[in-house]
Amino acid sequence: MGRQCDSVLIFFFLGSISAGKSKRMKTAFLFPGQGAQVVGMGKDVADTFAVAANIFEKANEILGFDLSDICFNGPAEELNRTKISQPAIFTVSAALLKVFKTEKKAPPPARCYSRP
Repeated sequence: MGRQCDSVLIFFFLGSISAGKSKRMKTAFLFPGQGAQVVGMGKDVADTFAVAANIFEKANEILGFDLSDICFNGPAEELNRTKISQPAIFTVSAALLKVFKTEKKAPPPARCYSRP
């Protein structure tokens, strides 16, 4: 299993203050790529937030197989296959972003993508 993170959804702000006037801050979201997958990823957030669980349900429907079961329970060998890991990482990222947008704050610490 993975380790616990301070934050899974990584974001930062770009902006500047010049001549005493503040410019509108922009938010950029950074998400991991292939190789960051770990069995259990996304489970905490899907169990906690209905909007995240809905993202997993939609992914399962679109893909035609139970992606959430592979993300949450493995096995790792299956999750590590490119045709599984790519939609898995995208789905977890989409679920986290949906929580962020819905809750107007980052989700609580959840399962990391990467291995310890």
